[in-house]
Amino acid sequence: RGIGIHHGGLLPLIKEVIEILFQESLIKCLFATETFAMGINMPAKTVVFTACRKFDGTDFRWVTAGEYIQMSGRAGRRGLDDRGIVIQMVDEKLEPHVARDILKGMADPLNSTFHLGYNMLLNLLRVEEADPEVMIEHSFLQFQSTLKAPRLLDQARRLEEEANQMAVDRETEVAAYCKAQSELEGVRDAIRQVVNQARYVVPYLQPGRLVRVKSGSSDFGWGVVVSLQDVKLSSSKASGALRAAPGTAAAAAAAGGTGSGSGSGSGSSAAESTKVVDVLLRCLKSSVTVDDRGRASVSGELGAPLPAPDDSEDGGASEMVVVPCQLSGLDGLSAVRIYLPKDLRAADARAVIGNNIRETMRRFATGLPELDPVGDLGVEDPGFSKLLKRREALTARVSGSAVHAAEDRVARVAQWKAKSGLLERAGELRRQAKHTQATTMRDSLRRMKRVLRRLGMADDDNVIQLKGRVACEISTADELVLTELIFNGVFSELTVPQTVALMSCAVYEERSADATVALPEELDGPFRQLQQAARRVAKVSAESRMPVDEEEYVQRFKPGMMEVVYAWAQGAKFADICKMTQVFEGSVIRMIRRLEELLRQMALAAKSIGNTDLEE
Repeated sequence: RGIGIHHGGLLPLIKEVIEILFQESLIKCLFATETFAMGINMPAKTVVFTACRKFDGTDFRWVTAGEYIQMSGRAGRRGLDDRGIVIQMVDEKLEPHVARDILKGMADPLNSTFHLGYNMLLNLLRVEEADPEVMIEHSFLQFQSTLKAPRLLDQARRLEEEANQMAVDRETEVAAYCKAQSELEGVRDAIRQVVNQARYVVPYLQPGRLVRVKSGSSDFGWGVVVSLQDVKLSSSKASGALRAAPGTAAAAAAAGGTGSGSGSGSGSSAAESTKVVDVLLRCLKSSVTVDDRGRASVSGELGAPLPAPDDSEDGGASEMVVVPCQLSGLDGLSAVRIYLPKDLRAADARAVIGNNIRETMRRFATGLPELDPVGDLGVEDPGFSKLLKRREALTARVSGSAVHAAEDRVARVAQWKAKSGLLERAGELRRQAKHTQATTMRDSLRRMKRVLRRLGMADDDNVIQLKGRVACEISTADELVLTELIFNGVFSELTVPQTVALMSCAVYEERSADATVALPEELDGPFRQLQQAARRVAKVSAESRMPVDEEEYVQRFKPGMMEVVYAWAQGAKFADICKMTQVFEGSVIRMIRRLEELLRQMALAAKSIGNTDLEE
């Protein structure tokens, strides 16, 4: 019928047949990946983009201008068509600047993807006159990095000039005042982390209690407690409730953690519960969607609720809303409780409560009385008294400063923060310029050498040892783990089919449900030994300060094709092994080809140490 498909999962023979049929104009409509559209000279009359996004292996992103130009350039066959037609199917909202970047953007920049691996490092150390640092210095990556230095220094100079032109009255006093104020905020945060533990505050979070809520730069002021509940972090209710007010409800909990100082004290497992207190707060009406219960809606498109400015209380721009908060969002507990009706669904009822809160605050001219952390809450932390003394000292320093009593304090502080911000950015740019002028990856190179020494592949003088010479022969898969398996004698105890099946874990990279399949006993044991070797390499790498996550490193070795390869090594037909997995036939062939290359390299590695049995 003239309809074909072309992707990397097909058999190479089928892909070649499809390409021939397309060239002969026997295929009228071809569904293809960008590999066909970009890498093969196959012009067509019409090119259709079914979406504006593509999956890059990690996430879905917008198609770049270079990709669009390359693929749309296939439209129009020389000598056959007067013009080519390109159809862009827009399946989602597209901002004007995104569309402009796709259609008329610049070509993709040419950036170096140079990567120094252990195999390359070992082979360089193997040659007496070869120096890895010299090779890095002559790489395109180092060239690109060095080119950035003049531009960064020029930006830093401009920022410094702009900062020097800003005059701040009595700058030294303002700087000391701002630094003391910043330190005071840090001490207050430390006190909050101690006080807001569930064992201290939960007994006092009764309905009607006035509490102060603050999250980052959002200060909601005083509100009233409506209810307290335990919410499981793994439940949809938790993710929805915490998403309704990510600022006040500590977005860390929505991601599966309790956040610092905000947990219930019952453990750190994501499946356990955390305390969530519903507080009636005055919010900016335009920043929140309210459901029929008077609560911040979990399904609205708006982000976290914002506190209402003081001048909006009587102008209709604010509204009293029940907002879910984690304990970390509390900034103080008052000794005062007010009457709270059970029904808060009506906006008028909530507004009455807001008026009661304002009236209560007016009665206490010096501020609402707060519960004492030591006397009332019973905080017994050993270092807590030091924090309180430090807070008193900093408060006295801030309030006693001449800047604090100045009428233009706000303006002077804003000027100093703007100036110091410019100088900090200039300093960061100079540090970046200095880093770009140094040898790229110098720290990584030093850490990689440390890993090789700790694994016994090189000595203290960076001279390659026997294990290092074996690892030099392996480049298709993880040379460190496979070398550990060889010297641990793992392969000596396995049959040929078991060995081939185990090696497939090092070259199989497809995502499939087969990765979680239960392995038979003859394959499960060798795979566990592989995981132990990988875990040891990961621990050594982490101890050498390499950026390695142990679990992620171990999970790179996937057993999804072990049974398939085991059957293939025992003589099973290709058609039969394809029925054992949901992976595309082309992907199976690609994996087997990589496996064959790895087996050849492992044979050379065995030969280099004189192990003829393993080589055969």
